[in-house]
Amino acid sequence: MRVVVSGQSGLDKRAFLSQVSQLCNKKQADEVDKSVLLDEAALKDSHIDCVFDLENEFQKEKGAKNYLDMNESEFINGKKLLLEELSNSYPIDKNIIMAMHFTYFRKKSFYHRLDWKSLRKFSPDLIITLIDDVNKIHSKIIERRDPDDYVRSVNLHDLLVWREVEIMTSETIAQNLYEDRKIPHYIVGMNHGPQMLYQLMFETKKKKVYASYPITSAKEGKIPQEEINEFIAKLKRYFIVFDPYTIREKKLHDLVIQQLSGPLPKSESIEVDGQIYHVDDLLRIILDINGQIITRDERLINKVDAVIAYRPSLSQGASYELTYAEMTGKNIITYHPQKDDSSPFAFKAGILRKDLTSFYQEVEEFATKVT
Repeated sequence: MRVVVSGQSGLDKRAFLSQVSQLCNKKQADEVDKSVLLDEAALKDSHIDCVFDLENEFQKEKGAKNYLDMNESEFINGKKLLLEELSNSYPIDKNIIMAMHFTYFRKKSFYHRLDWKSLRKFSPDLIITLIDDVNKIHSKIIERRDPDDYVRSVNLHDLLVWREVEIMTSETIAQNLYEDRKIPHYIVGMNHGPQMLYQLMFETKKKKVYASYPITSAKEGKIPQEEINEFIAKLKRYFIVFDPYTIREKKLHDLVIQQLSGPLPKSESIEVDGQIYHVDDLLRIILDINGQIITRDERLINKVDAVIAYRPSLSQGASYELTYAEMTGKNIITYHPQKDDSSPFAFKAGILRKDLTSFYQEVEEFATKVT
């Protein structure tokens, strides 16, 4: 299998993919979520023959720090030659992970520098876009402290837009690279861990599900966090699980609201994970964060076999996810106990269980059900 891993600058894709390689080649599960039940036979047979970072290799070969300063044709041809060399070095049946940017951002402009023919010759079977919290990306970029780094001047809003453009470009390429077929494209949060890429590559018979649950209620203590943890852990025993809470940047929104509550703001700045942000800078991205949460969750739901929900009536977000899942024809399994009162939503499709034991039985049966 040949996999392209896309994503904006600041993700540290190389370190992440090195963990994937360690898991597959050396069977080292140190960085793996312990609640994930890996398929032992698939893991035993898994192997990564090459992990290749296209931009990094190009920079080493050309000695160019700011490759966007280069002539456009020289940059594209340089990447083209590297892709062809990689394609020719490994037979088509070898497992290769190639990291790259599909888009570049500089001076408030986006660039797409890629020869599609060379990518088609590489013959990717799967495209994965890695994402992370926007504040984490921002911190990693400014911590590089390289005066020649062409992305050091980006702000939080720039990074949110760049992430969206990278996702859209990745999806477009997955849909249109080949004339006769489309290839899968998944959005994967870094917090899912390296086993997620392994699963998407090698546990191909395992169903993929979206975990829907009341995140805010859990954070506010209305639902014990242990309940949510148990729900997620149960799903990870049977499925490849897309958990929306692997992206946690809504805390930026929550911190701003908390800071501005009361008669006078507490301060003009907020500390987030050791980084200081001005309240005005965070105010500018609140709508972007909330809008991207909805769009991203819809995209994730589109890619899975089912949406499995835990007490959705306690969350407007979870109820919306189920409504969207119903509209798109997804399998739905819901736990809605009697104590939650009103029905989470009016739906015609799906399975609803009011008893937790029967809910988990339904989940297990769906995992083994041939579809």
